[in-house]
Amino acid sequence: MKIEMNTQNKTFEDGFEEFLRHCAVRDYAESTIINYKLTIAQFNKFFSAHMPINEITKDTVKEYVYYLRQTPICPMSACL
Repeated sequence: MKIEMNTQNKTFEDGFEEFLRHCAVRDYAESTIINYKLTIAQFNKFFSAHMPINEITKDTVKEYVYYLRQTPICPMSACL
């Protein structure tokens, strides 16, 4: 399911908060929501949470994937 949102003047953090509300309304498991939060905490080590959503491109995501592949694998709680 694709979530449509107005990205004008919205930061990544704003968009993520909106996504979390969507997850709560859809009654996602608490463990799923916690995992999303941990994943985003890791993402925010690479990009600013205040980055405008409309500045995130496919190349931005490719850079992040490259960064992850260069980072040693560890349990999420240990990576925070």
